[in-house]
Amino acid sequence: MNKYECIRNYPCEYNELMNFIKEYKINGMLFLTGDRHISEVIKTEPKGGYPLYDITSSPITSGVYTKIKDGPEFTNPARVANTLVMENNFTLISVNSRDKERILKMQCYNKAGQVVAEFSIEASELKFSK
Repeated sequence: MNKYECIRNYPCEYNELMNFIKEYKINGMLFLTGDRHISEVIKTEPKGGYPLYDITSSPITSGVYTKIKDGPEFTNPARVANTLVMENNFTLISVNSRDKERILKMQCYNKAGQVVAEFSIEASELKFSK
């Protein structure tokens, strides 16, 4: 977990947000973030909720944060496998339907236009059980 740029470093605000999502049973939540100088997808599973995802997209033109390799964040167990990108890239997010199921697809492209990471999630995974 990042020790500088993480809402969990602010437990009051984090708990307030998680409780709000649970209390009002807000389905379909995911977070889009940036300015980390890496791209990745993080998955957390709050108690009494559904999996929450944070899709981080950066850096298309800024420097890449390579020091992540020197710390515990490099092996973050909350990171979705094969989504860490440590080179200049941009992220394309699309939402499509298949058989009445919406699917979000994230693809990270490097400077050469090659897909270097991708991730998909169905909307049905982002719901409270009844």
